[in-house]
Amino acid sequence: EYSTDYLQLGFNIDDIEQLSIIAIDKDFKYSNSKDELEAYAPCHAILALAQLKAIEPFEQILSQIEVFNEDDYYRESASRYFEQVGDQKVTQLIEFFLNEEKNIYDRMLVTEALGYIAKEHIQTKEQEKINLKEKKAYKN
Repeated sequence: EYSTDYLQLGFNIDDIEQLSIIAIDKDFKYSNSKDELEAYAPCHAILALAQLKAIEPFEQILSQIEVFNEDDYYRESASRYFEQVGDQKVTQLIEFFLNEEKNIYDRMLVTEALGYIAKEHIQTKEQEKINLKEKKAYKN
């Protein structure tokens, strides 16, 4: 379970460009680094981008899940990223899922993110209804 609060660590919108570069850097995949922090830099960069709700690198990260197809940590990070920003890119996620030329496991990863987005959207709408009812009751 990832629990790092990247915003508390000081990351902000000024870091999006650098984080995006790190997130899609294929060279890290093949790194022989003994430093675990360096080897997992793309995963942490993606999770920071998710917390920042940065949609700028969306297409690149989506395309990279194919490159990192055997890296469970990267795929989990990408999935969390899609869950956080995917509501703004639902059409692209659906198109990716519907593309039968894509790897079935990549398509499943995207489907899981779409399920999360749908669930969150329904919960948000339900909460908005509750808030509206409470406001009406308060006014009366």
